[in-house]
Amino acid sequence: MAPTPSPASILAFLVKVFGLSLGLSLLIKYGGPLLPLPATSGVALAMVLALPLTMTAVLSWQRWRQRP
Repeated sequence: MAPTPSPASILAFLVKVFGLSLGLSLLIKYGGPLLPLPATSGVALAMVLALPLTMTAVLSWQRWRQRP
């Protein structure tokens, strides 16, 4: 049975997730218009899916690293 994480480690994890999500959102919001991309539905779909897929990859990698 795995040990229960402390409230401090849970809070640190949530702050990391929030900070990374905020940073990526700001990058998309302010950096996206600077990219010379055509205004098509495929590009819009890729931009929308980029954030959750990136977060999934980062969090999965972090969890994989913490396994004994």
